[in-house]
Parts: sequence; C-alpha cells; structure tokens
Amino acid sequence: MVIPGFKPDVNPIDNLASELSTLSAGAGFTQLSQASIAASLLTGARGSQTLINKIRKSLRQQIVIVIDQLKRSSDTARLNQGHRRR
Repeated sequence: MVIPGFKPDVNPIDNLASELSTLSAGAGFTQLSQASIAASLLTGARGSQTLINKIRKSLRQQIVIVIDQLKRSSDTARLNQGHRRR
C-alpha cells in the first residue's frame, strides 16, 4: 500500500498520523488510532521506530516513510503544541 504525497499544512504531525492510521487499517497491518500515532510521532525517532513496529504484523513487512522537509515539519509541530497548551 502506498500513501500518496500530501502537504503537511499547519498540522504536519496530525496529518501524517491520519495517513498512517489509514495505512494501519489496511489488510495485513495492526490498526492504530490517529491519536496514538500522533503521540508516538511526537516522541521523536525512537517513537517513530516503535510505531512502525506496532503497525507491522510481521517482521517481514517493510514500511518505508519518506519525509521531505522533516525539520520544517517538526518545527511547525512544536509551535502548534505550544499554542495548544495556552
């Protein structure tokens, strides 16, 4: 299954979480909620690795995520997190 490219807009982590949640609902994967995926993504590289291992039902499954402008996305996510706390 391939997730088509998408623009991260102002909530890049939430948008990526939504796409990964859709992927996880597909046959052969473990379905995870958008909220749990977003929480994992916000914990950094270790959280992303754990997340992918949760989605996979088998170690033979491979999930490749290509993110262009990851730095910009994480900066935007941090800014949005600060606004949500206020």
